[in-house]
Amino acid sequence: MITKRLPVGPLVVAGAGVLLLSTAAFFRVSLLPSIGDSLSLSVADLGVLTMAFGVGRLLADVPAGRLADRVAPSTVFALAGALVAGGSFAFAAAQIHIEAYAAAFTIGVGSSIANTMGMTVFSGVAQERRGMAMAVFSACLLGGQSFGPLLAGAFSALGTWRTAEAVAGALALGTAGALLVGGRSGRQDAEGMPGETALTPA
Repeated sequence: MITKRLPVGPLVVAGAGVLLLSTAAFFRVSLLPSIGDSLSLSVADLGVLTMAFGVGRLLADVPAGRLADRVAPSTVFALAGALVAGGSFAFAAAQIHIEAYAAAFTIGVGSSIANTMGMTVFSGVAQERRGMAMAVFSACLLGGQSFGPLLAGAFSALGTWRTAEAVAGALALGTAGALLVGGRSGRQDAEGMPGETALTPA
């Protein structure tokens, strides 16, 4: 089987996208007690709030896969970042539980798109390097899920949970713009370079 060796650029874009957008998406985890107090949510309500994020990811998985097969990674990550940013800003402004549920759902959709695109890019390396590539993908994903709650706690201590969610929105929006510009520049640089292929066992 002939497998194309991806240039480093797309892997950097994918790794940064997964890491930074996962970080923004998981800000909400350490903020749940404060969110519950502010919006008068019961423990059951917080369970629904957490589930809304998971449902967003679940429902977006298949559409995200189709998108990843058809659209350039930088564009897909820009869309994912816009969704995570929109959801985070909406979360910061939420006044009732329905608004918070919708915001969490939107963040989940954006997170699913980012993760699916990242996995697609990293799985496209030559077969003999695929295990290491998937390990890097996993490290980026889990790193974001770990640092997100930590950063959220720090920013919440400096202001409120709404401050932290606004920071998450700014992080996601900035990531979307940077990856869109960086990805396009990388594609332009790669156009003049000869493609590289590797023979790998079927």
